[in-house]
Amino acid sequence: MKKLMKAFAVLVAAALLGSSFFACSSGDDDDKKTNSSGSNPSGEGSNPGGNGSNPGGNGQTVGSYEAPIFAGDFYPANESTDAFIDTDLYVAYASDIEIDTAATEKVTISAGGSVVDEIAVKGESYDVAGCNKSVQAVKVDDQLVQAVGNVLVIKPHALLTAGTEYTVTVPEGIVKGQAAKNWKFTPKAIATPAENTFTVGTDCASINGALQYLMSNNSTGDWTINVPAGDYHEILGYYHASPVNLKIKGADDNGKYGSKSRVFWRNNTNMGNSQRTRQSFIWEGGNLTIENMTFCNTSNRKVEGNTNVQAETLYFDCKADLVVYNSSFSSYQDTLLLGNNGGRAWFYKCLVEGDVDFIWGYTDVALFENCKIICLGDGIKNDAKIFASRTVSGDKTSKGFVLYDSDIIIQDKCNGAYGRSSGADTQASVVKCRIKTEGTGVLSPALWGSKSDTVLYELNGEMAVGYKDYGNTVNGKAVDTSNRLAETGEMSARLANREYNGRWAIVNREYNKKTVTYGTKANIWDINTIATAYNAPADVSKKNIYVDPTYSKNVVGGGTVQLTPSTTDDGAVTYTYASSDESVATVNETGLVTTAAGKSGLVTITVTGSNGNKDTAQVQVIPE
Repeated sequence: MKKLMKAFAVLVAAALLGSSFFACSSGDDDDKKTNSSGSNPSGEGSNPGGNGSNPGGNGQTVGSYEAPIFAGDFYPANESTDAFIDTDLYVAYASDIEIDTAATEKVTISAGGSVVDEIAVKGESYDVAGCNKSVQAVKVDDQLVQAVGNVLVIKPHALLTAGTEYTVTVPEGIVKGQAAKNWKFTPKAIATPAENTFTVGTDCASINGALQYLMSNNSTGDWTINVPAGDYHEILGYYHASPVNLKIKGADDNGKYGSKSRVFWRNNTNMGNSQRTRQSFIWEGGNLTIENMTFCNTSNRKVEGNTNVQAETLYFDCKADLVVYNSSFSSYQDTLLLGNNGGRAWFYKCLVEGDVDFIWGYTDVALFENCKIICLGDGIKNDAKIFASRTVSGDKTSKGFVLYDSDIIIQDKCNGAYGRSSGADTQASVVKCRIKTEGTGVLSPALWGSKSDTVLYELNGEMAVGYKDYGNTVNGKAVDTSNRLAETGEMSARLANREYNGRWAIVNREYNKKTVTYGTKANIWDINTIATAYNAPADVSKKNIYVDPTYSKNVVGGGTVQLTPSTTDDGAVTYTYASSDESVATVNETGLVTTAAGKSGLVTITVTGSNGNKDTAQVQVIPE
């Protein structure tokens, strides 16, 4: 008789993948549903539906995770032909089960009388494309055979072959107190999607299946993977020499940080993985867009028994463009690793949480706008630094990591700081952000954990390359900057309003070490065209006025300085000029500054564009 099997909706830590899992903040998931549509048991891909929800008591939200729903004792059903080749395998039992972690027996998958796959209950590896620019075995430990309430979830090592009849055997000894089970099924191929768009559950069983299709078919161009509401347990990777541009789009959740479509995987250095293999999602492709998704690396250093557990959630390992909207990224140490000697990123209305320099990398520029950044305290490492920038730099240096118009939450018992140094040309800024502390959590009086190894200044003495901040508040009051770390900088209002007043200026302006001035990049990224689709507020920074030179030092009285204003405004702009002290220096209608003989002083010339924007230049006048 057919039975409708469903595991617990809310799981404890040991229920899914052993005791080493915790839940991640991912917004409100009350509307997340499961169903029995499509070619998989829940309409949500081939996934167990959760990460085993043990928050570890660190302020992370325990979500409501739902296990697979399917009719009968097995999925794919015995002798069925409707499951995709990227499916996971499910076995239902009459009551909750427990895996014997000491078992030496293995789940086997056979075809044509021969075993084609053996899956152990622990100590396993899994082939992931995208690691070290090849398919590489990543150590995954116990994540290929899992107990989820009364359901055994099995993940094959590789895609199956369409049209081949497989026999799956779960031998006695793997599930405590249960006899052996076996069944047969014949999978079908991943569908060739219409209009370069996959829908998980309709065209394939998993996100990974769609990625495998793109790589194996040498696909190019622009592609989309639609991810219906649900929880997906997958490690993801993509690499191709001629890559696609991809959008991964989850279910709309009305701005709750991708709370409906969520991907979980545990991976970290403690498992024996390196920087290039310790993440839950690595991308080595073309441009990547992520919308309405949660990605969570479920590593927990309390369980791992190692305080230095590096565990990226996303490694954007390329020089392409990354756009992320209404999505969550959760881990502890090194949550986001962005860039490979270049690359640009824009995160808009996203949630990122972690502790040890949990946003870092080798990017050109990464802008976090209107985001929520959570500094975690896990009772082991309570010293949360947001950034560790390794900005790519030569003669010209981009803005690096910029947190702009965002909210920072510092959890109880946590000592939060904006960032720490990762070497020379460390470039990061925190601008106009709202900081809130919880319980005994504090913002470090030094603001930054350490300074850049290289700090560069403009001619007027203002920091150009290094760690900078401006206009931030903590618990509703202006941040006290009196105890800031030496050689970190508080921006002037002029610099903030000229170079950091909007997304266009932040991503498209750079500092030239040779000319000691800022300038507009040759390779423009007009993310305002993208922002329109997300109803982002209008960006005024494209209409900024820029005056060159910005500072003229030791001009002898009687000398002249020619000011040259410019703008990136699309419309025609004319300029007017005004001197702060005409007794020391005057300026005519063409921007020519004439200093008075025998005078001295610092004069500010204000340049006003016909579009209403302003910039200033300073002229230091000295006697002969």
